[in-house]
Amino acid sequence: MNNKFLILLLMLVTLSTVTSANIETNNTTIKLTVNNQETTAHMIKNPTSDEFLQLLPLELKLNDLFNREKYAELPQTITDETDKVNTYEIGYIAYYQPTNSIAIYYDNDNEEIREGIIPIAIIDNNTNIFKKDNIKVKIDVME
Repeated sequence: MNNKFLILLLMLVTLSTVTSANIETNNTTIKLTVNNQETTAHMIKNPTSDEFLQLLPLELKLNDLFNREKYAELPQTITDETDKVNTYEIGYIAYYQPTNSIAIYYDNDNEEIREGIIPIAIIDNNTNIFKKDNIKVKIDVME
């Protein structure tokens, strides 16, 4: 019984270290506009986030995936030389390297993302604006 408990405990600790992110935001805020509704997000300190900022302003048509996220391919590749995580939180804006896309998470179905994502920003509030279909988002750096 003790060995089973120890194995289970070790598995849980291993999973939490693989899937959790050490998220530290910087002072840069971006504005996301969808159908005349706005929300803001704080950029996360990492090289991928820095390269994403160089692409702004952007206007992207968003597609829905699994009723949990909106995604769009970026106009050019950015670095994926940042630690990846396998889980996400509502409000994450993340880079998904296999398709050179960003994903905006508005719901959470607790699925792991096997290939991993790189969180680049965290939405401050109002992720509900991303729940509608056929939307475009304009992303700008706030001055």
